[in-house]
Amino acid sequence: YCQKSWVNSKDKIFIKAQTRKENASLSLNRLKYSENRNTLSKIRQKSKEL
Repeated sequence: YCQKSWVNSKDKIFIKAQTRKENASLSLNRLKYSENRNTLSKIRQKSKEL
């Protein structure tokens, strides 16, 4: 029984780590996306000025 609970807690930690990784990559993608949008709008502004 002790062994089983230990494995479960390990699995929980692993799952938590995985979700954290996924959340981190999601927020990174969001950051990249907003940066790309900013760059696009800047390019559009420049092309309007030309």
